[in-house]
Amino acid sequence: MSFEPGGGERNRRDHGQSIGESYRTAHELLSASLSAGLLTYGGYWLDQRYGCLPVLTICGGVLGVISAVLAVRQVVLRMERQSLHTRDGVRHPGVSGRAKPESVVGPESDRPAEMKQD
Repeated sequence: MSFEPGGGERNRRDHGQSIGESYRTAHELLSASLSAGLLTYGGYWLDQRYGCLPVLTICGGVLGVISAVLAVRQVVLRMERQSLHTRDGVRHPGVSGRAKPESVVGPESDRPAEMKQD
């Protein structure tokens, strides 16, 4: 790992946050795929138990796909929010993906005239 000189602790903290966010995303996507598989298997198991194959398998599969799509949608929306708060690969201070838009500080030239400092 190489960090920029002079940044020290801040670069390590930012690097640690990005690793943490990557693990969180991977965990959410893995959970989504497992829930789809488990719901499908649960439907199959119920079909075997009650002898109404393939009705409950299909229902479990549909519920599994719906839950997986919703979980992936949440991940995509979170990543889009984070990318809106990131400019040029540098995270702005105080932005965690849920921050209010007014907490994002960009270059002076990008601000509306009423927000520019004197």
